[in-house]
Formats: sequence, structure tokens, C-alpha cells
Amino acid sequence: MQCTGQEFVPAFEPFVKAWVDVTVPYLLKDGQSIVMDATNLSRGIREKAIRNARAAGARAVCWLIDAPRMDAWIRNQNRERKVPAEVFDGMADRFEIPSPEEGFDEVFVVFKDEHGWQAEEME
Repeated sequence: MQCTGQEFVPAFEPFVKAWVDVTVPYLLKDGQSIVMDATNLSRGIREKAIRNARAAGARAVCWLIDAPRMDAWIRNQNRERKVPAEVFDGMADRFEIPSPEEGFDEVFVVFKDEHGWQAEEME
């Protein structure tokens, strides 16, 4: 939304990636806290963020929103701008669960149970 005022514009993805590649290391070195609110499906994608944090002496913390695939699909169907089924399925199939072994300082799993939303640190 920062660049276009819209949630997602496919044509702007190369620009957004380039902006992140330049801006995030600069802000981290300046002592700013960064939240990378993105899907970050794979270890390879997350690796760069972790590397940038380390280079700036910052901590890398992951917050994993644990949602069963069917629950996520139902929420998607209730959105105004739905993710198409083939895109949703492709992303779900490629998703690699984050882990502390990737180099994160902490990984928290956020989930909803009978008591509401909870967060636990992944061991």
C-alpha cells in the first residue's frame, strides 16, 4: 500500500522489491525498526531479510500466523479482493514453515484457540 495506495499491484512488484532492497538496509543501519509484512513463502526469501538484520546489528524476529489452509481459504473468499484459487493454491504449496534454524533470534507462532488469539515462541 505504501507505493500505490492499493493492497497489491502486480506491475509494481519489481519496483517494490527494489525499494525494499535499497531502503531496508539503510533504515536498519540508521537504527530504525523494520516490519516486513509480506508473505515471505520460502527460506530463500527470508534469508535476505535475516542477512540485512545481522549486517546492521539488528535482531531478526519472525511472527508466523498459523492458519489452517481451509480457514485461510474461507477468509479469502470473504475478502473484497479475493486471491484467485490458482494463486492461493500455488502459494500454499510453496510455503516453507519458518524455523529458528534459519537464523531468526526468535520465532513466534500466532494462533487462535477457544481463548482467542495466542502467541507462543517456537522452540
